[in-house]
Amino acid sequence: MMYRAPHYGGQPIRRHEKPVLLPPPTPLLPPYPLPEKGKYLQKLQVQEVHRSPGRVRLTMPCTPDHCDEQGRVHEGAIASLMDIAGTVASWTIPQRLNSRGATVGMMLSFCGSAQEEVTADACLQQRSEEMFFNTVQITTTATGRLVAMGNVSYRLLEAR
Repeated sequence: MMYRAPHYGGQPIRRHEKPVLLPPPTPLLPPYPLPEKGKYLQKLQVQEVHRSPGRVRLTMPCTPDHCDEQGRVHEGAIASLMDIAGTVASWTIPQRLNSRGATVGMMLSFCGSAQEEVTADACLQQRSEEMFFNTVQITTTATGRLVAMGNVSYRLLEAR
């Protein structure tokens, strides 16, 4: 068996000029302080801008600690921001104390780079018992240009 690429009859390839982003969160609520535990969030300087059930928006500045040799926000910092945003979006739903959880899967695609502050917009798409499936888009704060997008799967064990 031989694989052949489909013939499109000379039609031009369709390219999307601007990616379709998540709609802006409504209503805009006052920021909720992130947990003070650990120094990792302090090192990344992640700030919460918006929180509602199943939706969160976080920002991270572009500082020399977050940049690579070319002065762009490092991919590892962007991946960390995506994981944190998916985790916080999952934690907006349960209301029980003494719950615990962990990220069990993350898919991340880099669409560009940034030399400025970035914003992560996480939206809970599906909840199945203990599993939360989140879509996260990371854009530049000033221009809204897409930098990265992906999915975060989070397992949360609620205390009973």
